[in-house]
Amino acid sequence: MIFDKKEEFLIKQYCKRFINRTFNEEDVFSFFILIRDHLDTSKFHYLPDFANLIAHRHRSKGLASNAIIGAINNEYKITPKTNKVIGYKGLLYSTWSNEWETLGNELGIKLNKESIFEITLCALSILQFTTHYKENAEKSGTIFLLQSDNQKLIAASLENGKSEPFIGYFILEHINFKKKYPLLLIDDPVFAIRNEEGVLELRNQYGERIV
Repeated sequence: MIFDKKEEFLIKQYCKRFINRTFNEEDVFSFFILIRDHLDTSKFHYLPDFANLIAHRHRSKGLASNAIIGAINNEYKITPKTNKVIGYKGLLYSTWSNEWETLGNELGIKLNKESIFEITLCALSILQFTTHYKENAEKSGTIFLLQSDNQKLIAASLENGKSEPFIGYFILEHINFKKKYPLLLIDDPVFAIRNEEGVLELRNQYGERIV
């Protein structure tokens, strides 16, 4: 990757925060905007898609949008043997984590599991309420955050104008929820920020801690 002097300085600042785990959601958001044009799509697939989704929260193309619209167009039909929705390809945490490790190597840093986990929590928060549609089509979908009873935070898509079905696009496991929502749908805007002890928390617009 080739950066100008200002970009190189900023990248170093973000890398320090990632290594020391002093970053919050704003840092992850800004980092993606900065790195967006430098991601080689022959090496990275989901990081560029996510960076573009941050820049354009109403998307009509890309991996996430294609999955959501694909499921809508297929009317949520499933493959009997796998029980998976036809046309819907979610993002596996292992794939996401591997791309972050590769990116870290290119930037000359080693990101540990804890840093990637916290980056992911920020990323899921950023995904909340993004919308996905097809050009010249009436149907669209939105990504919501759901809680599960088995400690999972799920970025799930829902066709606009409907109350179901939710389809999980990206799942973060081993979540210790501090607040549970009725029906497990987090319908308040959330934000990932560190407390005075440096612990990354997910809080809603009222300041209530969710994670």
